[in-house]
Amino acid sequence: MCETLCLFFKLKGIFVSSAADSCRPNSRLFITDLVTRYKFLVDSGAEVCCYPKKLTNFSVKQNLELYAANGSRISTYGTIKLELDFGLRRSFIWSFLVADVSDPIIGADFLERFELLIDIRNRRILDGRTSLFVKGMLKRTKSLGLTLVANNSPFNSILLKYPKLFSTNLDPKKNKRTVTHCIETKSRPVHARARRLNPEKLTFFKQEFNDLMR
Repeated sequence: MCETLCLFFKLKGIFVSSAADSCRPNSRLFITDLVTRYKFLVDSGAEVCCYPKKLTNFSVKQNLELYAANGSRISTYGTIKLELDFGLRRSFIWSFLVADVSDPIIGADFLERFELLIDIRNRRILDGRTSLFVKGMLKRTKSLGLTLVANNSPFNSILLKYPKLFSTNLDPKKNKRTVTHCIETKSRPVHARARRLNPEKLTFFKQEFNDLMR
């Protein structure tokens, strides 16, 4: 028998509660990308989004490792930028960590950035911006609870103590932080005349900037 689960998200100052009275243990929500037809596990317990190594040609291990809730380490192989379409009348461009995971994972960083809400009871994802929703499917699988810092790390307590300082929200209007860093100078700052960027680099950085502004 499954106990009632309540999941709370704070988006735009509004708390949204989703109760999963009828879910079975280890039942997780999956939604389908209409472009690739891959099913993505929606896991609010994962700090970051991950993409299976087996679906790419990535092979070189990176220094960065992820940590599962049970303490095991998961290797990563770089990042891949994806443009996803879940049928919500807008595309989602996001960088995923390529890792040794079995399913593509939508993590808390993605949900917060695009203001998406999980509704387990009705097996759907709600768009907090447009009020549209997309139906998903429940599948019995384990939540890895992926994190960038191990639970037994001395830095983990710092992250928990100051969550706002390490928020994945990239919108400066929503990151109201009081901490500032200043460098005092006694003279005029060093300057140089701006130079034109290489056309290829200029195109790349314009695309990166546009992605951040979405």
